[in-house]
Amino acid sequence: MNKLVFTYCVGGILVLWISCKSEQGISENHNTNIDGKPFVTRKKPPVFSEMLSKFDANNDQKISIEEVKGPLKIRFNKIDNNKDGFITEAEFKNAPPPPPPPFDEHRKPPLKKKPSF
Repeated sequence: MNKLVFTYCVGGILVLWISCKSEQGISENHNTNIDGKPFVTRKKPPVFSEMLSKFDANNDQKISIEEVKGPLKIRFNKIDNNKDGFITEAEFKNAPPPPPPPFDEHRKPPLKKKPSF
């Protein structure tokens, strides 16, 4: 009888240890989706001086709609508060945050707490 109880205890501990290891692997490896592609992540927000050096073609310390390319062009009217056709440093600093990255249907969020058995 004691041998049977000991066997069940050792087996239970082994199963618990293996399940914890597998959960640990899931929660640590969450940088790619099921297809192995990396998730869309956000870069750090740009600084206005970087934006000026990239877009300000006429060096007037403002960014016009004609000078802009990419996602900033799409959001230009939301950032240009006074609707004068230019983005100044003050408007850029007070701009609303960009929308979240597109949803990745294969993403599984990391486990916040381990399941209790």
